[in-house]
Amino acid sequence: TKTGPLVAPVTVPFSKLPLTDFQSGLLDILYYGNVNIGSPQQPIPVDIDTGSADLWVPVNCRSCGGNSFQATNSTSYHNFGQRFSVSYGGGKVSGTLAQDTVSIGTLSSARQAFGAVKSETEDFYDAPSDGLLGLAFGSIAQSKQPTFFENLMTTRQVASGAFAVHLQRQQPQGGEVCFGCFDTTKAMTPITWNPLVSRVSLLCHS
Repeated sequence: TKTGPLVAPVTVPFSKLPLTDFQSGLLDILYYGNVNIGSPQQPIPVDIDTGSADLWVPVNCRSCGGNSFQATNSTSYHNFGQRFSVSYGGGKVSGTLAQDTVSIGTLSSARQAFGAVKSETEDFYDAPSDGLLGLAFGSIAQSKQPTFFENLMTTRQVASGAFAVHLQRQQPQGGEVCFGCFDTTKAMTPITWNPLVSRVSLLCHS
């Protein structure tokens, strides 16, 4: 019996970020998960938002409601000193533009730009997340910098130029974002693809 050459299994680059559902009564308020920032890594819980395109976290922020990223503990942190601010439908944050290594699972952006927030309005004080990860097109980013997912595509770390979000309703656990993949088992119907009309989107806080 003839056999073909042994072929090593193909590893498809992708990473899944588990999400926690923050609820208030019967409402699913927001979904958040940890991103790792810095060298060494510091886990920061961020709100996942597909309506905006900026990544921001509090950095050495004494007036913010949650925990802060400790910039002095990261050997790869750099602050540009450029002003940064984002206004949402409810709430505003401001600070300066910075960069550092940002990772989710096995995927990493070595010089990822993000907002080093020094001030946030009270709208964010009660949120279980400390920052926000925007997944919309970088064309609406207030930082004018590529998004985390765009940098993953540029560096060819993901096999698919798509990400998928599964929101588990009325349950704290079970939601996830899959960067570079999508789980067909979580779809109720076959997946269909539509042509892109515009890269411009409304800036809103989910």
